[in-house]
Amino acid sequence: MIYKSILSYREKLYLPLYISLLFGVSVHSFLDFEYITPFVLVAPLFLFDFKELGVINVKRGIMIGTIFLIFPLFIHPSYTDLYFIANHVGVAMAEEIFFRGFLMRKYSNLAVSIMFVIPHIILIPSLGAVLTFFPSLFFGFLYIRFNSVIPSMFAHFSANVFYLGLSERVDWIRKIWEIDISTVL
Repeated sequence: MIYKSILSYREKLYLPLYISLLFGVSVHSFLDFEYITPFVLVAPLFLFDFKELGVINVKRGIMIGTIFLIFPLFIHPSYTDLYFIANHVGVAMAEEIFFRGFLMRKYSNLAVSIMFVIPHIILIPSLGAVLTFFPSLFFGFLYIRFNSVIPSMFAHFSANVFYLGLSERVDWIRKIWEIDISTVL
């Protein structure tokens, strides 16, 4: 009986945790206090076991995921700063566990990709934030295809580093993140 009540309680947490994420991102954006968001992103780790969150097929996931690590090397091989790497690995892991492993248990890839875009727009109201929708669809596809968040974590990390390196070298790509959409919103 207690187990069933815990399960039903967990099933009611999808929307409240997502709203908590939006609150944390808003506080980060407007008050420059960034410590709520990471806790919300990893909250599912305390509520579900790893298998339920898609942290399965680890060996296969690593084998497939490492393919994506090639792309950042072509664009910016000097990204070897330990803080930079740790930060982007942490962001990719936390976001993939939250959005793919947690939210995609209940919502479709399309819905989760829309939900993925909203915090990015709150943080940086730009065209670049809106365009995070497309990599998010791809990360969701990887999660569905391989039944694991591991490949999407590698792809997410690689996409972030690749984009950062590319935006330093190609002016028009950097300017995408400078196109302010806050006046449209």
